[in-house]
Amino acid sequence: MSDHASVLAANAAFYAAMRAGDLGMMDSLWSRQRQVACAHPSGQMLQGRQAVMDSWTMILGHGGAVPVVHCAAQAVVTGSTALVLCEEWVGLDQLMTANAFAFEEGAWRMISHQAAPMPGTVR
Repeated sequence: MSDHASVLAANAAFYAAMRAGDLGMMDSLWSRQRQVACAHPSGQMLQGRQAVMDSWTMILGHGGAVPVVHCAAQAVVTGSTALVLCEEWVGLDQLMTANAFAFEEGAWRMISHQAAPMPGTVR
């Protein structure tokens, strides 16, 4: 599998973990070797693995599965890092996302997730 296809598969696994409400799967997708960050649509920027995983524990641990659908994923791979830009739909809310990955220990691991309302779609 090409790097491009592999990083898109890692991105798809991230959304599968949200849809399944699977905290263990979510944890396995995030880097343990690099600094990580996350900005949920209605929150502030979180930095550091502990803060990021605490946020996923709050989301998945209390609310369970997130009814998210992602589409229009486009990957840019540069060596051992990659950026995936895509759209998310959570119910009727349309979000734009930027997901960054690093290749470590034979797999693409997430180092950043940022989601924000798509311009012009705020209700």
